[in-house]
Formats: sequence, C-alpha cells, structure tokens
Amino acid sequence: MRYRFTRAWARGSIAVGVGIIVLGLLAGAASLVFGVARVFGFGAQELVVGIACVILGFALGAPAIIAGQLILIFLDQRDLLARIYRRLRPRISEGDEHAHRRADRYLQR
Repeated sequence: MRYRFTRAWARGSIAVGVGIIVLGLLAGAASLVFGVARVFGFGAQELVVGIACVILGFALGAPAIIAGQLILIFLDQRDLLARIYRRLRPRISEGDEHAHRRADRYLQR
C-alpha cells in the first residue's frame, strides 16, 4: 500500500498550517501599517493588535504543521521497517526453524 491519501492529507495539513502562519503575519503587518485597530474601534494600540495577530497565527498554524510532519514520519518509518523486514526474512528462513518464531515475536508488538 502506498498510503497516497494519507500522504496527501499530511501535506495538506502542513500547507494549511503554513497558510495560517502567513495570514497571521500579514494580519499583524496590516494592523501596523493601516491602523486596523482604529478602523474597528478597538481600544488597543496597533502594536498590541499586531503582536496578537502574529502570535495567534503561530499558535494556530504550528499544530497543523506538526501533525502533518508526524504523519509523514510514521509513514516513512513504516516503509523503512517493511524494507528491513523484507531483507531479513530470507536470512531468517535459512537458519534454524525456531528463528522464524523468534523474529515473528517482535513483529506482533
């Protein structure tokens, strides 16, 4: 199995997280440059609103990026372990007949 949907979902999650961070940075810059805090009638100063937008962008975007990266790591680890198992399987069967059971014991975990 190639897990194409899962890989696409993970990459999409990373893209959404990066997009949220970029939007947070743009919103922070816009609030500093255009004075958005005054337009909407907030009592806060532009600097506080700009910093809050940037922090909020990172706080919302970072978990999506981390989740996508973890999914990709798990899929890559599965592929590597399957490749190792395929290489070791013929060597195990050439040895004694009990080596198979000892190797399969670790696969069940």
